[in-house]
Amino acid sequence: MKLIKAEEIIFHFFIFSILTIVGIQTHEISHYIVADILKFKPLLHHSSVSFQFIEMKNNKDYQFNELLIIIAGPLQTIFTGIFGFIMLSYRRQYRLESKFTKLDWFAVFLTLFLLRQVFNLMTSLIKSVKISGVYFGGDEAKISEKLGIFHGTFGIITGTTALIICSITFFYFIPKTKRLNLILGATFGSIISYYLWSFYIGEIVLP
Repeated sequence: MKLIKAEEIIFHFFIFSILTIVGIQTHEISHYIVADILKFKPLLHHSSVSFQFIEMKNNKDYQFNELLIIIAGPLQTIFTGIFGFIMLSYRRQYRLESKFTKLDWFAVFLTLFLLRQVFNLMTSLIKSVKISGVYFGGDEAKISEKLGIFHGTFGIITGTTALIICSITFFYFIPKTKRLNLILGATFGSIISYYLWSFYIGEIVLP
């Protein structure tokens, strides 16, 4: 049986090229929406959200509101992934008698939004090795610091959980004959799309 199929690789390349940008922007839009609700006067960029400092009588209120803004992005990513995983798990009873359908692939794509958490954790661990110390960054580190706990806590918990869910999705739900094509298409599609959006297209569309 032929495992590598050009049409499947191209399909996943195209899908993940789009999903990478969608994932980035829905994450940032979640920050934006919460900041706007809290009247922080946010401004949406291609890979971040800036907002103005607003004075509050109680500094604790400001810190709590800032925490809500920061945590909104990761929560959107996590909830999207969990919803996809639940959908995929529920669909399994129907796949026993039929092929892997478009609806199943849709659930897979939603579940793999969780790869952001895995990527962030892996990036932090690699940087930690390079500096021969402990490094955690991004929203996850800010959330942990706001909560007054070790700055890697949120990233480790969400990243590890996401890795488990994505592994189950890949090795248990996705058919063996589809895995290699998914890896090839998704990897190249995501990397190229991320690079183009972050350094070229995004700079023009949402500077």
